[in-house]
Amino acid sequence: MRDYGTSILWQLRSTEWSNSQGLEKHEIKGKHRKQMVEWMRDVLEVFKSPVEVLYKAVTIMDHYFDQKQGSLRIEELHEVGIASILLASKYTELEPLSVELMHKKASHGKISEKAIRDWERDILNTVNFELAAPSFYDFLENYLETLIHKFSELKDQW
Repeated sequence: MRDYGTSILWQLRSTEWSNSQGLEKHEIKGKHRKQMVEWMRDVLEVFKSPVEVLYKAVTIMDHYFDQKQGSLRIEELHEVGIASILLASKYTELEPLSVELMHKKASHGKISEKAIRDWERDILNTVNFELAAPSFYDFLENYLETLIHKFSELKDQW
């Protein structure tokens, strides 16, 4: 049987987004992004979402930061995080999180459902509806599967 791990890894690498400008053009800095990622993790843990959703949400958010023309303000980071979570959930889960849930629970009613939908739309338009790029989780999953396969081959040789 052929080992497809290397081929899969090369395919993932070829479709990976590059973050050339990232946060440089925005008021949002690395420490703010870090806090947002931690908040996203906490929210998704409360909602019992799979870990893939977090990695996809961060990938979407980072790609949005890279592609967004103009400067994003720090005050907009929460909205970007919520919309990124929703898009990642819709992309990854069979039963995704809802706008209503994010409005009531994640934003504690401070961000309207319309505003959340508007942010989702802005992210999708900014990234040209391209959400299929691999996340860190996809690379990690591929590496682990390759390692497991290699170890089982070694075990069979002993």
